[in-house]
Amino acid sequence: MPIPELQPTGERLIKEFAGSIVCEHLHRYALAAEFTPGRDVLDIACGEGYGSMQLAHQARSVVGIDISPDTIAHACHCYKHPNLSFLVGNCVNIPLQSASIDMVVSFETLEHFDQHREFLSEIKRVLRPGGLLIISSPDKKTYSDRSGQKNPFHVKELYHKEFAQLLNSFFPHTLFGKQIHNAGTGITFSSTMPRPPAQTLTGNFQTFSRDRIEEEGIYSIAIGSDAPLPAIADSLYSLDSSLRHAEETLITAQLFTASSPGDFCEERSLRVLFKPGTPTTVSFKHIRQFDPHPILHLRLDPSGQSGSLRLGAVMLKDARTGGIIRSFETTAPHGLLAFLPSMLRNPEASDSWICIDQDPQIHFPSLEADPDDDWDLEVVIEVNPGMEGVVRQQLMLINDLESKWKGASTRYERQLSDSRNRHEQSLAELRNAAEKRQQQCERLQADLLEKVSTIGYIQNQLTSVTDKVRRMQDSYSWRITEPLRYIRRSLFDRRIK
Repeated sequence: MPIPELQPTGERLIKEFAGSIVCEHLHRYALAAEFTPGRDVLDIACGEGYGSMQLAHQARSVVGIDISPDTIAHACHCYKHPNLSFLVGNCVNIPLQSASIDMVVSFETLEHFDQHREFLSEIKRVLRPGGLLIISSPDKKTYSDRSGQKNPFHVKELYHKEFAQLLNSFFPHTLFGKQIHNAGTGITFSSTMPRPPAQTLTGNFQTFSRDRIEEEGIYSIAIGSDAPLPAIADSLYSLDSSLRHAEETLITAQLFTASSPGDFCEERSLRVLFKPGTPTTVSFKHIRQFDPHPILHLRLDPSGQSGSLRLGAVMLKDARTGGIIRSFETTAPHGLLAFLPSMLRNPEASDSWICIDQDPQIHFPSLEADPDDDWDLEVVIEVNPGMEGVVRQQLMLINDLESKWKGASTRYERQLSDSRNRHEQSLAELRNAAEKRQQQCERLQADLLEKVSTIGYIQNQLTSVTDKVRRMQDSYSWRITEPLRYIRRSLFDRRIK
């Protein structure tokens, strides 16, 4: 059975990601790993499994649980350790026995559903007395409100105060913090003196500004237990040399919704990440649930940069049933989709465009739907960014044309060979038929000659018989006529006397 390849949809981190998001996720697991020695650990909503594997190096046992069967199949295939296992399961119905776990790790989980209290109740159920929970979730204030962006995979984000209130209602001992990613440096002091909260300093050659990390941190993070908490140090995380200089290789596709063509804005948009250089099905889920305003117009920004673009199927689907509401033509010169003038259609491929500016846009025709309907938009897309992408696409087109030419040449040679074989077979069949006809003619000729010879013999026999009959007739005629003549003469003579 083939192992499903996880697509970079943005819903979960996969190892193909690069940049700040990798640093953020690995830092959280590095923090959790300090408390795993000798513990039975649950990594709930474990994703593709890289974090569970990190924890398994020191823990007594680690169980990674995720709701996606494909993700768990991928994790089981890619991450193997004697004390590591993976299960398919739900956050509000964890498939483990009560009081079977010493430590629960839950990173970027809460925001994906709204059953928060049920989730925390399940965590309390599986934890042993004195067990530890390390949990994180984006702070809605800095993650969404301040940026103006909405994550399509997030159902219910919490403000930091709401996050703290939720944890405090389940655990008597809690500690809260914030996580921030910034391109900068860190300064630490070794001192036993009380120190003020950590702060972020931002500036340039002219000015400086400072803020508390609690105000600037994008992610809320907490540790909770029904026993006193262990000592926890502040930390900085640095990627090693294999990841430090990795570039942001993923492409961001952005879907804008609006009530009129001029109302497109960042606040009413969805983003999905995908790999460049390969055809990928990009899905924007639950568009109508995301935007409560009337939606009559859609605009797709496929890459946010110049380069080459190929579009496959573009379909608007019913989010509940999966049925196709509308399919949009992309290859016809006068299709329903409208492309900016800066997007030049490639004359060598009707489904391909060259984007000469950094803001390619595709506008959809006006939509009409019941306000209660919910939509998914699926787009098969391939993006090759920059001029290298254009050159790469042209090379791909050349390779495609060469492949098509070779295929056509192979098919022509096969057809020619088949035609030659059929012709030779037909000639052989005609030759065999001619030979058979000639043999039949020769037999008929021989039969005819034999019959002619027989007829000649019969004619000769008939001639001989005819001659005999004629001679016999002549002989019988003399024998009869002479006596009659004698009798007539005698009678005549008597009359005269």
